[in-house]
Amino acid sequence: MKTLQAEASALERTLQATAGDDPSGRSASLAILERMRIVYVGGRPGSNAAIRRIVESAGGEMTVHDGI
Repeated sequence: MKTLQAEASALERTLQATAGDDPSGRSASLAILERMRIVYVGGRPGSNAAIRRIVESAGGEMTVHDGI
C-alpha cells in the first residue's frame, strides 16, 4: 500500500510541476505527446490510469498491454 501511495504522489507532483500555471493543464514539456500514440507494456493498474490521464490531457493516446 505504501508503494502505491508513493507512486501516486510522485505522479501527482510531476503532473503539477509540468502543468505549472497553464490554465489548459498542458505544459510545453508535455506538448511532445500531442497526437502521439503511446503503447505502455506492463505497469500497475493505478499507475496505468494515471499515466493515461497525463498522456490524454496532453492530446495523446495511450494503449496498455499487459504483456500476455
